[in-house]
Formats: sequence, C-alpha cells, structure tokens
Amino acid sequence: MERRTFITLAVAAVADPMQVMPVDSLAARPGSLQKAQLAAETAPLDFAGWLSGFRARLLLDGYSAEEIDREFAGLTPDPRVIAADGRQPEFSRPVGDYVKGAVSEDRVRQGRAFRESLSFFPAIEQQFGVPREILIAIWAMESNFGRIQGDMDVLRCMATLAADGRRRGWAEG
Repeated sequence: MERRTFITLAVAAVADPMQVMPVDSLAARPGSLQKAQLAAETAPLDFAGWLSGFRARLLLDGYSAEEIDREFAGLTPDPRVIAADGRQPEFSRPVGDYVKGAVSEDRVRQGRAFRESLSFFPAIEQQFGVPREILIAIWAMESNFGRIQGDMDVLRCMATLAADGRRRGWAEG
C-alpha cells in the first residue's frame, strides 16, 4: 500500500472522520513501459558515482563549485537510512494496526484545533494550493506536530536515498 494512502486516511479523519474512503482509486498505476523506464532511472549507483553525477548537474544548474564542495565535504552514505527506509511502519504492519496507532483521537483533536486556530494556513493554501487538512495530516504523521525532530543529518540521508536509487528524483529534489 502506498504512503499516500495513510496520509489520505489522516486527512479524512481531520476533515471529517465519517468521510474516510477507499484510496486505491486515487493513484493511477504506471504501465509496463513506464515501470521499466522508472527502474532504469532509479537503479542503485555506487555512492561516489552518484555524487559525481549529482555534482555535475548542480554545476550546470548554476551552483558554484565552492558551495557544492563545502556542503558535500566528507559526505558518506548512511546505511541506517536504507535500513530504516525498508522497515517503515506503514509497510511493515497490517494496515489496520498501523492506522489504529497512527490516527488517534488525540491526534485528530489536535489537527482540528490547528486547522481552526493557526492564522497562517490561508496564506499557505493560497500560495501553494494545498489544503490545510493535507498539510496538517503530513505534519501529524511525519513529526507528531513538530515534537519529533530526528537526530540524523538531512543532507547525508537525502544523498544516501538518492544514491540508493529507489526514490532518487524525490531525494535529489
């Protein structure tokens, strides 16, 4: 089941818990040719090979060599990232168990309170075209409304995911 399934369930619960609907129809499934192309584009590379190619693309995009070298100095892959990516709870537990643990009454209550009380949401919705319920659901699921900050280097994590290949486009972006 795709990650967007869980976010959709959380959005629905914040917006109206009686409107939770099946989400299989939300995502179009790519055809065989698209899957083959995606597989070729996301094949794992050795980290040094990925980093070299990414650096070259950054230079073409106008970043200075000094800036790139400063930010990437000593950058190495983090094997914990790939291990954690492979055991995300939404994929390693039955969906019902995951939703029961992730979409609690308290989390829904907090999300509804934020939906009504935070004054910056209209400007964000206007600028980016993303409804506040989606933003709140992602905020809840990914960081428990900012309470979970993490302790891993973001650049190292994203570089590791990009070099791994499964989510290269997202991680490089």
